[in-house]
Amino acid sequence: MLTKQIKKATFIGSLVLKLIMMKKIYLLFTVFCFFNSAVYSQSKKSVAGHVVYKFMQNQRDSTKQKNEFDKLNDELMRQSKGIIFNLKFKGKKSYFYIDESLENDVSPMGHSHAKVVVSGGNYLTDLQNQTVIRQTDSFGEQFLVTSNTQSSSDWTLTKETKMIGKYKCYKAYKTKTIVNPAKKFTFNIIAWYTPQIPVNFGIKEFNNLPGLILELQDSHFTFYVYKIKFLSEDQVEIPILKGEKITEVEYQKKVEKASGFIMLDNKN
Repeated sequence: MLTKQIKKATFIGSLVLKLIMMKKIYLLFTVFCFFNSAVYSQSKKSVAGHVVYKFMQNQRDSTKQKNEFDKLNDELMRQSKGIIFNLKFKGKKSYFYIDESLENDVSPMGHSHAKVVVSGGNYLTDLQNQTVIRQTDSFGEQFLVTSNTQSSSDWTLTKETKMIGKYKCYKAYKTKTIVNPAKKFTFNIIAWYTPQIPVNFGIKEFNNLPGLILELQDSHFTFYVYKIKFLSEDQVEIPILKGEKITEVEYQKKVEKASGFIMLDNKN
């Protein structure tokens, strides 16, 4: 009889112990799921920030003698030294623009050169609506030239990497063709982007890479990151641009009419 009671007590004790262990495991599992959910939510949270870029002129062929245009361009570059460009981004929108302040001996002519020639205006990218609006001053008017965002398939992604600051960046490139009455130019746009900053924004109209573009080389200039500041979304203001809304084709027709000769379509 005593042996049966001992066995029964042992069985009950074992059952209680199992229930306690199962409760602890369930509690640990619940905590793990909550932590995992929090981490996942944090990783999916929208990134907002302000990036400052500087720029430089790409190296020319040193064997060729400089013509008057080259000399003028060198002087304008000297006068635009110190100009910075900004990229503000949050959610599905970004705004790339030139700093309007004239500091570090930047002349109005140098500033105009950077805005018109180097960047071609200011750019508002809306990934949700798949549009890029370029705000440009031409012929005494302000235009909002609208085009589509670039497809990720437009880019060729490579495995080539380099460090820019503390960020590991990957190289991507795409071709761009400019055709005018004088000549047809085809060249590569080279971008260095970092997946460590998981936004699809970049310099000028270039976007839709799997990470923020920190450096971009076009036909004549290279933009490179100077500093990055992460902000909360309410600290970033994306402006509503003012000007006459117009398509790229309509804008080119205005250029044709103003310049007196035919400009063929540019193809990115």
